[in-house]
Amino acid sequence: MAIYALKYLIDQNWKPNNFIVKIVFGLDEENEMRCLKKYIQDFGAPTLGFTPDGFFHVFMLKNQFVI
Repeated sequence: MAIYALKYLIDQNWKPNNFIVKIVFGLDEENEMRCLKKYIQDFGAPTLGFTPDGFFHVFMLKNQFVI
């Protein structure tokens, strides 16, 4: 649903003013989330994380570290 919502915004010519929207797919959540750790190592931690299913947290910010 979140991808469809983003597609709708793009179709309506919505343009973010001061941020970049990225879609990151993690494929290793059952095994230490190594793919997201590598992404953060290469590109830095995002300012905001959102999980479309709303059940499992992706980013837990604690003392300036991403767990």
